Amino acid sequence: MPKITYIEHNGTAHTVDVPEGLTVMEGAVNNNIPGIDADCGGACACSTCHVYVDPDWVAKLPERDDMETDMLDFAYEPDAERSRLTCQIKVTADLTGWWSRCRRSRFEGKPDHSGRSAPRGREMTRPVVGVTAFLHRVDGSFDAQICGNRTPEAVGEVADCLPLILPGQPTTSETGELLELLDGLVLTGARPNVHPEYYGVTETEAHGPFDRGRDRVTLPLVRAMIDAGKPVFGICRGIQEMNVAFGGTLHPEIRDEPGRMNHRMPKGETDPEIIFRKRHLVSFRDGGAFHALIGDTCTVTNSLHGQAVWQPGSRVIVEGRAEDDTIEAISIADARSFALGVQWHAEFEAAADPVGQALFTAFGDAARKAKANHGN
Repeated sequence: MPKITYIEHNGTAHTVDVPEGLTVMEGAVNNNIPGIDADCGGACACSTCHVYVDPDWVAKLPERDDMETDMLDFAYEPDAERSRLTCQIKVTADLTGWWSRCRRSRFEGKPDHSGRSAPRGREMTRPVVGVTAFLHRVDGSFDAQICGNRTPEAVGEVADCLPLILPGQPTTSETGELLELLDGLVLTGARPNVHPEYYGVTETEAHGPFDRGRDRVTLPLVRAMIDAGKPVFGICRGIQEMNVAFGGTLHPEIRDEPGRMNHRMPKGETDPEIIFRKRHLVSFRDGGAFHALIGDTCTVTNSLHGQAVWQPGSRVIVEGRAEDDTIEAISIADARSFALGVQWHAEFEAAADPVGQALFTAFGDAARKAKANHGN
């Protein structure tokens, strides 16, 4: 029977017998090898059976097909030459003596707060974080729930949580079920605006477009999550949802107010580097939540919004303002967990931007604490 050696990231080696015909992944799973999680069960749909092949063995293995190559784009810390998915490698007699090094787990060094046994070498199960989608009509013909890539990437890679896209469909998204399922909530930016009926204003053309389904899902969920002591992070439209959820109002076009600047992105621009370029200063409340978290009383942010927080809600604390006095950052009074909102897109390059990194890291820490406290 072929002997296969799996080497953990910390250098611990496991040499095991693996019957011919099984995959290298199945050999690892059957022998409880840490670092090969195989979440999708071998369907080449998750990249969690990723390993680094010994250089002497790279050329001896069958070449990667397109499916494996595509899936490796999602692998954690892939290597262009040595990375393989073990679910795609069949064990044969020729593989006797083959060895590979398991990838570094994203869970490495982090305690398991759940109190349960971790599966197949994982030291914890990441907190589940809801990431809101919004309604979008595709090609003018059918409706879809969509979410940009950057926010779930920041949740997964910077906050180190498991992002779960939430559709704005109240008939399928009951607040109580979501509250039980989620350890945290990120309210994303979106083209549709909160409908003004939720803050007692008559609808005008300037207030639109709308996503009534998302309104009905997020507004009660924001209040429920915060009251339950679970973290909420509002981004762009998200800060506006947080304000409205606690009785505040919005301005439909803040640049129309005397002395206010144009906070919208450059018209017709398609280059993300230009769209998300940092444009104006935000000054934080001295000694406030953002000052404490970031370690500074100001930062420079991007700006891609027309609407803005106008009258703060009953529990809304104004934490930061732009140079023209537009509200750019808030916190929620008496929240037992992270409850912050920003008007800028903190998800853009969150891993590289010090402020974005600090916000998503603190949010992830709060989600882990909420998970431990609530036993999810």
